[in-house]
Amino acid sequence: MIKDLPLKVLHLHTFKCAGTTFSWILEKIFSSQVLYVESSNSSARLSWQRVEQSLDLQPYRALTSHLIDCPPPGELAALKVSFVRKPWDRYQSAFRFVRDVQHKLPQETSFRHYMESQYKGILANFQSRHLSPQGLQGFQFRQGWQLRPDLIDMDRVDLFVGVVERFDESLVALEHHFQALGLPSDLSYAAPLNTRSPGALASDSAVVADDVSLDSMPSWILNMLELDQSLWIRACQSLDRQIVEIPDFEGKLNSFRERCLRLSSDCDLVNSISVQPPARWVYLD
Repeated sequence: MIKDLPLKVLHLHTFKCAGTTFSWILEKIFSSQVLYVESSNSSARLSWQRVEQSLDLQPYRALTSHLIDCPPPGELAALKVSFVRKPWDRYQSAFRFVRDVQHKLPQETSFRHYMESQYKGILANFQSRHLSPQGLQGFQFRQGWQLRPDLIDMDRVDLFVGVVERFDESLVALEHHFQALGLPSDLSYAAPLNTRSPGALASDSAVVADDVSLDSMPSWILNMLELDQSLWIRACQSLDRQIVEIPDFEGKLNSFRERCLRLSSDCDLVNSISVQPPARWVYLD
């Protein structure tokens, strides 16, 4: 039985970690019952308490947000879901997106300059900050971006942290969680969204600039990646433990990929599902 909470699923959408594709999946299974909530200030965290108190969540089954903090067990949603990615690849992807898609950086901006601009800010070890439970102290002293990786509990029954480089495996394991909660559990998708290429959501180790490479990173960049790399390893280990507990996982994975292939050929269905544009999101001041 699902505990009587306002939501069934809370998607903690980490920037450039397959979040748009997962939002599409939520739209597929929950249709109009997905709520998108952000802060009016794109760098300001939203406390989960504020979201719960400010909005009527009753019509919705799922909520997705880039900025909400992770609630403690037994609060807001029956299941909290997020995905993590190798930090080096995520930074490269974020750099390309901000410069080449959003055009928020001059085209001549180098990757080194981009990384230097993030070195001492909230984007350093961003994935660990994003998943760190904040509490009152986190909002008082770090505006909701306190770095507490020791409090990220991969063994929480209500928290699922998938791995972008193992996206299909993660979704099969997540289907197992959805089934246990009595939720719609076909998490197949037609194609990765908001990605540079139509290929799989996998590691992209291409060097985006001549001035910094993975093999010659200075120590200050390593400091920006260290905790996120540890988080990624922990997520992989957690996924491995879950896979072992799922009967016939390889068969389920093959079946999942067949479902994805069939879905991709159903153009009418695929075209009827869409992620909501920012103009239709709810923004809290």
